Amino acid sequence: MNPFAAFFAFADRFNRTIHITQAVLVLGAFITGCALLADSSMPRSRSTTLVLVYSIKSALFLFYQYLTTHVDRFRRFASPRANFFLDALDCLLWFTAFIISCMGGKRCVGSSCTTIGIAAAFALLLTVSYFITAVGISWPKWRSSKKVQQMDQV
Repeated sequence: MNPFAAFFAFADRFNRTIHITQAVLVLGAFITGCALLADSSMPRSRSTTLVLVYSIKSALFLFYQYLTTHVDRFRRFASPRANFFLDALDCLLWFTAFIISCMGGKRCVGSSCTTIGIAAAFALLLTVSYFITAVGISWPKWRSSKKVQQMDQV
């Protein structure tokens, strides 16, 4: 018995909602990354630039997934394998952004402490949402696309 069957049914039911939530979170992370770069009270480092760069990357990945799913002209580029690897990569990279944001919070001064805390929260929420899409949606779709159709004998 597959323990993830119920999780796949739940995640697949809310597929569009999860992707909209991811887009909103990526937009929030982008705005927070811009605010971190504009804040002059904290020196620029990986912890201040990583959220901005990862939000641009995630926006491009979401744009690819949206185009290949909903636009007929780009359906030939759709790949369940690519969707799984993009979601898994995003999950891993947002987790690293969370860790590095937490490490960069030690050197914050003034309002940058709040901003880097918000960036870490966005990174953690995006890690969870991309884990749900990778394990709950993309992995089962990729596995089911690999199964060979059985032909009835005449």
